[in-house]
Amino acid sequence: KIVYYQFREESGNGTSNKAVKYNNLFGMKYPGNRKTLAIGKTPDGYAIFKHWKDSVRDYKIFQDTYYKGLSRDKYLKKLRTSYSGNPNYLEKYL
Repeated sequence: KIVYYQFREESGNGTSNKAVKYNNLFGMKYPGNRKTLAIGKTPDGYAIFKHWKDSVRDYKIFQDTYYKGLSRDKYLKKLRTSYSGNPNYLEKYL
């Protein structure tokens, strides 16, 4: 559910410019230190994907790299502090 809420928040339910133009459903920046399925990056550093499904798969790679094994509460805390920087991130959904 949390990942679905992130999709809604980050892409405006799939209608944001990054989602429509770049197939980036999660507002992911182009990574520097991990494997990625991105095929490029925007001038402001966001990942560009060939297909929206690659964005979902890439987010899974991101999760496995940085969030694997966390409890729900720790996962949410890390999302709020390191992913979004907003302590109220996803509050309207949870």
